[in-house]
Amino acid sequence: MLASEEPVAGSRGERAMNRLIGACLAAGLMVAVPGHAADIIVVGLFPGKAVVRIDGERLVLSQGETSPQGVTLLEADSERAVFETDGQRREYQLGTHIGANYAAPGPGKKHRIYRSSRQMFETGGFINGTSVHFLVDTGASSVAMNAGHARNIGVNYRSGRRIGVSTANGVTSGYQVKLDRVKVGDIELTNVDAVVLEGASPPVILLGLSFLDRLHWSKADTVIELERKY
Repeated sequence: MLASEEPVAGSRGERAMNRLIGACLAAGLMVAVPGHAADIIVVGLFPGKAVVRIDGERLVLSQGETSPQGVTLLEADSERAVFETDGQRREYQLGTHIGANYAAPGPGKKHRIYRSSRQMFETGGFINGTSVHFLVDTGASSVAMNAGHARNIGVNYRSGRRIGVSTANGVTSGYQVKLDRVKVGDIELTNVDAVVLEGASPPVILLGLSFLDRLHWSKADTVIELERKY
């Protein structure tokens, strides 16, 4: 949907969203983000939506939607958006400018995870090549997920060692497994220890210390910085 279009029908919330988008465009709040194959300008950010200009065309992308230029909006909230273009996944915050000499981070470079509007450190990533959503938990000893997550990713967790896991709700059964690959930004580690819990907890995959402690990492009030050790 073009940002200038007025929907024929919609909820009060949708109309309010459109008014906010229009105000954002009028105010000129934008950040240039050169894509790998398309020139992207992020004009405004909203929960589940991003207002963008792609090669000069103004669009409103909903989460999961791909533009005619091949740019997919993977995630969006009021502070950040994650795009995938030409096989590259990149996260941006409104107000960040990426110049024409941008180069994707390599070994030894930093990756930043910003505090979300929910006051949590959340980021997209990949496990064994499958796109996932992480909640960073520096109090978790390892990457942790529920059985449904494991099945979606294709992890045969029942072949792992069965253990008891202490949670906020008491002790539950789980399985220790090895994840072939875990990737956040351009940082990818192999053979990462993880725990799969029976049931629906945790609701979001936890990015714990079995990943973080293999990196240099630091936590500030609004950002966690990750950096490969070598």
